[in-house]
Amino acid sequence: MKQTGKQLHLLSDILFLAFIFMAVIFGFLYMTSTSGPGGFLIFLVIMAVGVLFAFIYRYVFKGFAELVENQAAQTELISEMAGSLQEILKNQRDAAVTGTLFGSPSSAPYVSRHDDIGPAAPEPQPEDQTALFKSRSLGAVICPVCHKTQLTNRDVCSSYGCRFVYADEAMPMVQ
Repeated sequence: MKQTGKQLHLLSDILFLAFIFMAVIFGFLYMTSTSGPGGFLIFLVIMAVGVLFAFIYRYVFKGFAELVENQAAQTELISEMAGSLQEILKNQRDAAVTGTLFGSPSSAPYVSRHDDIGPAAPEPQPEDQTALFKSRSLGAVICPVCHKTQLTNRDVCSSYGCRFVYADEAMPMVQ
């Protein structure tokens, strides 16, 4: 595409010169076919209009050529961004929780009903739950409790309060 844009720039320059040449030819032909002093004045008017149209045509054609060149650059950039996005998504999937939530015994899944087995487990407290992630180096992780995206500069889920531990850092002392 970039090569096409350069070719269009060259073509616009060639057509610009061709329009000016045609304006000179038409002006000269009209001047020689007209008798009297008005012929030279018409020649100048035809030349001025021809040059004006040549500049306008060149301006529009060069703008189109630049659009073609810019589209090629944007296509390359979008391809690079798509590749980066795929890598980020893969890294984010890899940085998801490496196991289940861990913490106090109350971190078992909460069951909100009673059945014939017995009463439901107590509702887990956010401060009792900890999620383990592989790395903090990514920009964001997904909380395994509330499933909301969280920035990795946080040590606690901003929505639920679950603690985040990153395996690539020293493990904090659990009390």
